[in-house]
Amino acid sequence: MLILAVAVIAFYLTYGCPIRWLTGVSCPSCGMSRAVGALLKFDFALAFYFHPLVYLLPAAFLVYLLRKRIPRKVMIVLCVGILVLMLAVYIYRMSAGSDIVYAKFETGAVYRLFQYLYEECS
Repeated sequence: MLILAVAVIAFYLTYGCPIRWLTGVSCPSCGMSRAVGALLKFDFALAFYFHPLVYLLPAAFLVYLLRKRIPRKVMIVLCVGILVLMLAVYIYRMSAGSDIVYAKFETGAVYRLFQYLYEECS
């Protein structure tokens, strides 16, 4: 597990988001790491710009710590609520046009691989 964790961190530090690198499409949490970094520097406006839901992280962490004391149904409602909120923010950010969340398929590794194979077979 430690080797896998180190490999993931090394990949993330080298290439950035693995989903964006692979597909060319930002994931719903894109910008969250930069938002946390901005929060640690007390730049609240920049944190909100990078990801509007960054302010839910302390509450989510608290819920995680208290998960054994919270009834299962409440946990399910909280998790589903957060997922719906993440999806709504993601859809809004994708449709509004953002330099943080975007879909550029031609930059993804899968697209480039298929492009390469197509050119080789032609």
